[in-house]
Amino acid sequence: MLNRRNFSRKYKLVRGVKIGQFSPTFPCDGLAFFLVEPQNRGFTPTAEEVADARWVLEEYRSLQRDGQLWKEVNGRVIDMYEARRAEELLEWAQLVAERDAEKADAVARAKAAEPPSRPLPPGGGSRS
Repeated sequence: MLNRRNFSRKYKLVRGVKIGQFSPTFPCDGLAFFLVEPQNRGFTPTAEEVADARWVLEEYRSLQRDGQLWKEVNGRVIDMYEARRAEELLEWAQLVAERDAEKADAVARAKAAEPPSRPLPPGGGSRS
């Protein structure tokens, strides 16, 4: 089964850039705050990639119904290997969506726990 841990071990690339090699002067394992968002974008499947994976699975299911092993559609080979890749991408997209929901929930809880801000005194709180 594909999960966050073995996915990150299996795929060490973020859109073609190896993790830890973002800058020759700043080798980093991805924990720096300014690398989190680019890595999230790089590891998150786009809507087009998800739609394509669903299309591949639909085509593969039609192959199975017809008893074929593979076929070429618009210059693209559809077979069990492409279907497995599409399944992994959809599993990963689901894991990303779950994690994004967890993060959004954590942010909402943190904002709810913040004490209400006090209004500034007249004059903006400056000492004159």
